[in-house]
Amino acid sequence: MVSIALKGEPVKLPACRQALRGGLAAWAVVILALPLWPQNVPSGEATSGVRLQLRLTVPATKFHQGELIPLELSYTSDTPKRYQIETSLQRICGQGPAQFIVTPSESTHDPERTYRASTGGGCGGDFATGIGWLSPTPAKVPAILNEFIAIDRPGHYHLEVISRQVSDADGSVSRPVPLTLQSNQVQFEIVAADPVWQRAEINHIRDVLDHTPPSDGFFPGTPRTDAVEALRFLTSEDAAREMARRLRGEESSVDFEYLLGLVDSPQRAAATYEMNELLQDPDFPVSDRFFQTLGILALDPQGYSGKMPDLRGEHERALRERLLDALPIKRGKALAASLATVIGERISLPPDETRALIAPMLSSFAQLPPELQIAWLQDQWAEAKGPEWLPVVRAIATRYQDFPEPREVHAWQSLQLRGAALRDWYELDPAGAREAVITEVTRARPRYDASVLGLLPDPTLPEAEGLLAENFLAAEDYEIEGKLASLLLRYADGEVLPVVLPKIEDKVGTWACEPQGRILAFALKAEPETAKPLIERALAARGPHSSACRHTVLTEVAQLQPSPSLEEIAIPALDDPDPELAANAAAYLGEYGSAGAEQSLWQHFQAWSQRWNGRAGELRFVFGSENSNAAEVGRGEALAHALATGVGWLADESMLRRLIALAVTPNMKQQLENDEADWERRPMAITAFSTRPLSFSLAQYNLRSLEELKTKLGEFPRGAAFRWSGYGSPEERQTFQDISEFASKNGLMVSVADPN
Repeated sequence: MVSIALKGEPVKLPACRQALRGGLAAWAVVILALPLWPQNVPSGEATSGVRLQLRLTVPATKFHQGELIPLELSYTSDTPKRYQIETSLQRICGQGPAQFIVTPSESTHDPERTYRASTGGGCGGDFATGIGWLSPTPAKVPAILNEFIAIDRPGHYHLEVISRQVSDADGSVSRPVPLTLQSNQVQFEIVAADPVWQRAEINHIRDVLDHTPPSDGFFPGTPRTDAVEALRFLTSEDAAREMARRLRGEESSVDFEYLLGLVDSPQRAAATYEMNELLQDPDFPVSDRFFQTLGILALDPQGYSGKMPDLRGEHERALRERLLDALPIKRGKALAASLATVIGERISLPPDETRALIAPMLSSFAQLPPELQIAWLQDQWAEAKGPEWLPVVRAIATRYQDFPEPREVHAWQSLQLRGAALRDWYELDPAGAREAVITEVTRARPRYDASVLGLLPDPTLPEAEGLLAENFLAAEDYEIEGKLASLLLRYADGEVLPVVLPKIEDKVGTWACEPQGRILAFALKAEPETAKPLIERALAARGPHSSACRHTVLTEVAQLQPSPSLEEIAIPALDDPDPELAANAAAYLGEYGSAGAEQSLWQHFQAWSQRWNGRAGELRFVFGSENSNAAEVGRGEALAHALATGVGWLADESMLRRLIALAVTPNMKQQLENDEADWERRPMAITAFSTRPLSFSLAQYNLRSLEELKTKLGEFPRGAAFRWSGYGSPEERQTFQDISEFASKNGLMVSVADPN
């Protein structure tokens, strides 16, 4: 992640744009707290020995206006394993760890200024997606200057970088310290865009985009991605019209590029005219991103003020009415996509009018992109459902394509789509869909687990239990075992446990986590006295053939089948020499344990704190570096978190202060202080979340159900006051009434939060 300074304002640089399109893997995302830039920026090279070299990666130094300018930042250090570099960062509307400084700056601007202003300016932070160590071998970070700065006029320019992308990870400090590094200067010239060159460029871009298949992500360095980026920054009217025509919602990974290109194009008038024409085109799909882009184009790009979000809202309200007026002329795929945008924008339509629009769209529903079909059958289903959908969802649910690799994206989409169709079919026609559900349940290799197939009202399926058990015994693929185990848990009773028990006894401790957790939950449901020693064996498994699933088995089983037997296993497990297992035992006792577990947690946390007191440096975590004590950090944090947020007791201010006094690491202390701060806000906040079922937060607690919320409220002293906030659905309003009555009976006070 890099940013550019224009007239004193830092602007973020998206060095890795793929994460924004496809989502960031949870394990790879770390939020960085970055300091403000100093007014005078000294070089860190003299004291650190770290060097930053900036260069153009093409021989040319003369570029057409709108031509891509590729760069490379190269970092080296003579001291290995000391200095860390953020190898790939995602920009999300905040200051990044480097500045690009272009002079003269009067003819330049931030290419995302209008977009960011239209959102209010701040929309997140910076996310590290890779950490590496510097060495004498250069660590190279590629960049495209156009993504960070737009150059408005021809001329000669100088560029340098001031970077805080490198940190000193010397073990004598509690956390890596960013260095300030200054690069060399590079020079280049911008010349007026030659119309002949522009036509050649647009023809090449069209050829690439028309003859390469859409990808599942925005992957730098591919011909298609290069063509999209080139189109975004090309400054001709043809480029603006081309982006508008390609903004169809059919390739979501690049739609954001087209949005940014259109709202910063010098040909905004041509872009706006083309998009208005497309809005009325019967065969053009109006996607969410198209709608958003046209709303921003209506803004004055010079109106760089805090009023732009409000102005954008006014433009979008008018645009909604125009989109509604255009719906009757849309047809086929274009109608389906445009109608999905209408519903996604929550435009109020009478139910009969909505159904009148949906009916002609359904005939071409199968032609829609899979992600849009999934959106209709999942996200928009509550608003769109009706009897006219029955033939469509039935056909989708009963049509399945086998894929050689079930984890491949198209296979995943197919399963998502057909699973959603099966659920919707059952909702519309339970009697008609029942046989299809049971057929899926009894397949030797079921396509779904109980999250899809568990929708029948029957507590058990006697006609399917025996076949489920037989299929489970015959299965050798762990994914199929996991699906069958979940179906046994959902629909079988204790009578088939003896049938599957030999396989459980043979594989427990060596199994993959999903089938093991699910089948142990089934055993716990069927016969707790039989399941308890099996779970203890899973925890005790060691050696080369054992799986690491002992580290999660307690919480995995509890999520599926809570039982007092698990607490009897978890309390002794706090003493396990495997710190990850002990941490999972603590996590279980915090999430599910009774009040009787609190004392054991205290004893173990106090012992852990005493052992590590004064040794915080040994627990210090550094990205990209191994720490042999990392599991011990996890044990201590799990114990502290369990005590601070346990469902079986109330961790009030006094208890939180005791925990803070025992905290060893800075992160642990900070989290506990954040929990304590929740108690300083009076009345204390209760927030309802639109999950299924509803979930809630109360002070430092995350509560998964209404019953958990009531239990926790019942632990507060009489006279305690709370402020309720939610999202306003009928279910949430009814829940508030329920909680108000409960609070009144228990001497508590709950009021509705002021929406302002």
